[in-house]
Amino acid sequence: MKLFKEVHCVNLYLQENSPEFFEEWVLYNKILKNDYMFHSEIFTKIQKTLNSKLNGRDYSLLDIGCGEAFGINKYLSNTNLRNYYGIDNSETALSWAEKNLATKNIKYFLLKSDFLKSLEIINDEFDVFLAGYSLHHLKTFEEKKDILHKFIEKLPYGGIFILFDLIKKDEETIEEYHARYIQNCKENWNSINQNELKKITHHIENNDYPLTLEKWREVFLSSQSDLTPISIDIKNQYYVLMIFQKNREKYFESRQVFNN
Repeated sequence: MKLFKEVHCVNLYLQENSPEFFEEWVLYNKILKNDYMFHSEIFTKIQKTLNSKLNGRDYSLLDIGCGEAFGINKYLSNTNLRNYYGIDNSETALSWAEKNLATKNIKYFLLKSDFLKSLEIINDEFDVFLAGYSLHHLKTFEEKKDILHKFIEKLPYGGIFILFDLIKKDEETIEEYHARYIQNCKENWNSINQNELKKITHHIENNDYPLTLEKWREVFLSSQSDLTPISIDIKNQYYVLMIFQKNREKYFESRQVFNN
């Protein structure tokens, strides 16, 4: 089964076009291990949804902007994840991902690529698409929408699309959002020292462009695909978790025909 047009390795050198904040993985690991961005909370919810919607069957997952595959390693490796495919533009991130996944009973493929180039390479179907804390780095609404729509087109009937990302309040300017999130870091990221805080602040002010809830919803619902919302979670003011299923009615109809 070919999945990435002959390509399924970490050492694929494609052009990088995003800021390399995560090059300093010691700092990012510190953020992850202290759960400052609520990964435990998020992946616990994702795990429950997948167990419920997939009814215990094996599944394949495409991770868009996979980073070091932290959530996969810690939470989803205990589900029926059969094949895992991670895309990221950072070689360092993929090296960490390979270490995290090497001991798991999961067949995995890691691709170094930006989003657009990966769309040219992917040529197989996946049960689940995951985009976690990756799309807010795209500067405009149109960029986010165009990329997501292209990925949604590749999602099969019954496929599940999971997005969790930063969220901006309706009335906030982007500068006000940056100030609010930086204040959160200062007040609650207790193990972060002043030098690290400067790096985080620089990253936020230069690379974070989250949307409001309505704009995130519009990204999905403006797609030509028939998407049914499974869950939209905004209980935490610092992230949104959105889970959609593509063409649910057609999926169940096709399964009924097949079973008959």
